[in-house]
Amino acid sequence: MPARVTVLKFLRNLPVYTDAVKDCIFCQIIARKAPARILGEDDESIVFLSRENHPLVAPKQHIPDLFGLSYALGAAVMRQTIRVARALKKGCVATASI
Repeated sequence: MPARVTVLKFLRNLPVYTDAVKDCIFCQIIARKAPARILGEDDESIVFLSRENHPLVAPKQHIPDLFGLSYALGAAVMRQTIRVARALKKGCVATASI
């Protein structure tokens, strides 16, 4: 099954699949309906470049606000964030973060 179909089925199975989800730019990127430079992804999160070329890590599950983020999903997003930070540090030969 193509990845796009799998992602769309994933989004449809979410408990809050509404017009808000359809209009969410992050959900559109996950569903490959909006253009994005995707750097990586796993089952729970996706990493892509912002318009300013900053990496953004977002959960694949639509979260309307921070209060809707579970501890487990928050931890998964943070693990991905740490991977991205370490890769950038290694790739840029950085010694510290600002």
